[in-house]
Amino acid sequence: MPLPASAPETDAASVGDPAVEAAALARRHGLTSPIARLLWQRGWRDDKALADFLQPRFSHLHPPALLRDMDRALARIRQAIAGRQPIVIFGDYDVDGVTAVVILHAALRRLGAEVSCYIPDRFASGYGPTQDAFHQLARAGARLIITVDTGIRALAEVEQAAALGLDVIITDHHLPGPVLPAACAVINPRRADCDYPDKELSGAGLAFKLAQALLEEAGVIAEGGSGWLAALSRIATLGIIADYVPLRGENRVLAHHGLAGLPETVNPGLRALLALALPGVARVRASDVAFQLAPRLNSAGRLASASLAFELFTSPAPRALAVARQLEQLNQERRRLEMEILAAIQSRPPVAAGAQVALLWGDGWHRGVLGIVAARLLRRWRKPVLIVGCHEGMAHGSGRAPQGFHLLEALEGCGALFSRFGGHAQAVGFTLPAARLQELQAYLAALPAVETSAPDSGPGCDLDLPLSDISSALLSDLARLEPFGAGNPEPWFRARARLAQPPQVMKERHLKLFLEPGWEALAWHAVQGPSVHFNAQALPLSALRPGFELNVIYRIEANPRARGGLQLQLRVEE
Repeated sequence: MPLPASAPETDAASVGDPAVEAAALARRHGLTSPIARLLWQRGWRDDKALADFLQPRFSHLHPPALLRDMDRALARIRQAIAGRQPIVIFGDYDVDGVTAVVILHAALRRLGAEVSCYIPDRFASGYGPTQDAFHQLARAGARLIITVDTGIRALAEVEQAAALGLDVIITDHHLPGPVLPAACAVINPRRADCDYPDKELSGAGLAFKLAQALLEEAGVIAEGGSGWLAALSRIATLGIIADYVPLRGENRVLAHHGLAGLPETVNPGLRALLALALPGVARVRASDVAFQLAPRLNSAGRLASASLAFELFTSPAPRALAVARQLEQLNQERRRLEMEILAAIQSRPPVAAGAQVALLWGDGWHRGVLGIVAARLLRRWRKPVLIVGCHEGMAHGSGRAPQGFHLLEALEGCGALFSRFGGHAQAVGFTLPAARLQELQAYLAALPAVETSAPDSGPGCDLDLPLSDISSALLSDLARLEPFGAGNPEPWFRARARLAQPPQVMKERHLKLFLEPGWEALAWHAVQGPSVHFNAQALPLSALRPGFELNVIYRIEANPRARGGLQLQLRVEE
């Protein structure tokens, strides 16, 4: 009897053999053999799940009603719109928070709401809702506050808001505490009593879900307004990638469609930002958002006011271009301040190898760039890092940690030290009196050792792939796996390669290799004087002659400076 068409073409003896299973996966999904093997190694076994992964659709999004308290939020927002009650969207000053504000603001405006926005100043107000901010909004006439990307631990602040006659709806993706705020609605997929299938939404992703629910309930999407989902996904993808949430599930759907639509955006501010940061780029990748667009947007909240980033998305063309240029200047200043702190840290004695968490502080270190510095040092030291700037007796800090170390839970063990703190497993922010930094250091030194996965420790090899096996079909399959990022890392391959001609040194630090059969490969920061450094070993540049053979761990990437001819290049890591 023949097997059903949907059954794997394997016999009983071969079931479970990875090579056979990967070959069957390749046939069923029309994949090249190397990419099928890669997906099998990454745990893809279910055909429907893999089909959805390879072709993300808006129809794969879960119904917003599955989110706990979504019904209560919609009812209160309907009441506010019908009664012309002033609504304030209360956001955060990072990219995820600002894009969440933009998304919900656009949806509420479309529904005729009387809506304004409030994004706190990082330096004057600090992170999250405060009683002073709620007093200010109440005096200005607000009746309903909707938080985005913040508020899940604002217990006292929400209680104070009620006393002021303010209703509050919380939307936040950060880890809740043991008690939830007593708000009209608390929308957070991470709350213990929420059965929502996707727990990894970013703040912008959660704002997208609320906007989706509002527009569906009002009939906007059913009446041919599905373009709203595409337009809002372009904004959401910026927050999703900037916040480094896993690019799986709904995050992947939104990022896939958002990235594809960015070059065609009609938003004047987004067009201006793309023109300055990615001139001439026809296809925007996740790495472009992470390393080009997000830093420029973040520079507003880090050095000036995040309201400037919000203004970029909501201004007409002439003003939007001026704001984009201002963000460009702020980003340059951000880089300078970051380098100053890194230089100060480098001049100090090295961090002890046995320290579980690195804690460093300095007077006057700019609060706006501490998170970036912590992220850089995390990659360098491969351990949790807390960076603190001291100003007038107070210490403001930011921390980053690798997978396997829950930084927020670690700080909860000394929560009494802090004036404020919050975040999630891999990123935290906090404030405490500078006089208590020694106590924090003693607490961290006593933490038990935890085995972590080191970030950027040199990529492991995902797959052996000879350079001669790189084909247009394989490149097409690689594109089907994008966007790459957290939860879906870009694959690294390994090959034995031969030099076709002597290498070229670029800017005294980088090396361009010319490999048979016709590939250019870049090795960043590989050159130190007359030597090239790979795998912690030094080799004279003069030894790299035509015919020299080496093993390379590489990935395939676009050549942004190619003009006709070669459009792809290899990036060699080791």
